[in-house]
Amino acid sequence: MRFARGKAEVRGERNAPEIRVGFLPSLPSVALLMAESLGYFERMGLPVRLSCELGSASLRDRLVHGELDGAAADASLIFTTYHGWSGTGLRCPLVTGLMLGTGGSEVVLSRRLVSGEATDAALSGSFRGRSMMIAIGQEYSVGHQTLLRWLAARGLRPGHEVRVPVLPYPQMLEALGAGHIDGFCAPAPWSQQARIAGVGLRASEHEHECEADAEAEAEVANDTPLEAGMALMVTRDFAEARQDDHVRLLSAILQASRFCAEVANRDRVISTILNSGHFAGISVSALAEAMDVQGDGLSLDAARMGCPDRKRAGGVRHRVCAIRGGPATKAGGRDLATRQFRKDLFERAKAGATVLCATVPRAGMETPRHPPRPFPSLAWMTPAAFGVGCASPL
Repeated sequence: MRFARGKAEVRGERNAPEIRVGFLPSLPSVALLMAESLGYFERMGLPVRLSCELGSASLRDRLVHGELDGAAADASLIFTTYHGWSGTGLRCPLVTGLMLGTGGSEVVLSRRLVSGEATDAALSGSFRGRSMMIAIGQEYSVGHQTLLRWLAARGLRPGHEVRVPVLPYPQMLEALGAGHIDGFCAPAPWSQQARIAGVGLRASEHEHECEADAEAEAEVANDTPLEAGMALMVTRDFAEARQDDHVRLLSAILQASRFCAEVANRDRVISTILNSGHFAGISVSALAEAMDVQGDGLSLDAARMGCPDRKRAGGVRHRVCAIRGGPATKAGGRDLATRQFRKDLFERAKAGATVLCATVPRAGMETPRHPPRPFPSLAWMTPAAFGVGCASPL
């Protein structure tokens, strides 16, 4: 394995120091859109260019190859890119100084699969004897872990009774409606939209988690109010070459996340999301429902998540290794966690955020400076495309 050399430093020497930040369309990432819409980036003197990526693989590859300076993604990406646990095999050290929040990931099943409430008994009868497909948006993410726990509680094994493909969030809704997948586990607002559109049902919650998972995470959970999910991460080259810009970037996003968490600002946030064009297929009702359930596994306030310290790094490391099936020690020790999960950056960002005014801007929306890229067609998406030999049970 080898480390990919980022291009951010070279470009910064020749051109204007544009900061390229990618994200996936989920509610914790909305703080980036709001920081741009509210003018926080501009007031911090930052020429930020936001890029909504097609999926987690695109986001990861663009970071590794230096096409992005930073990204809003699941914190597990910090460990997987460092160790080269990705499709490219390249290693890219990342640094985070801000936890963005949790997305409230939940399992949604196709209405064609389950009639009425998605009870454990109904699921047991539906799954037995055939290979189902339940999609996730990113490997090793909180959503991935949520799905694996849900499956384990029902005696279902990934790769046997259930296949777990990785799909971009916007494609999940269309794939579920067309019968190409039997369900998905995704953050807000995608699960809400599936129910509102009538193509999916929320799976029943299981009261008891796996005993092994509960014991392994007890030490982390004691001091962790919300599980570490999304994080704003940048390449180590960028963090070292542009330290002041990095802190100002974190400050702008931190203040924007506080704005998003305020109930009085909900309409403004929803308007910004819809006008961005990045949340294809999402309705006002789904966004309103998602934002109304903050606190139930969903938080938009990055300050509430706390600082990215070693304890949070330990929780993420344990999650990654539990999914990979290896010991947590192989994912790096305390020194690695200290270098990549930077409490000092978070403290500096909090101080910088106080210079920004949290008042609501004028009504109306501006045209996005960078039009979103269209998502590809789903014509290729068939059971055979995922290596499933049997016909679709739907």
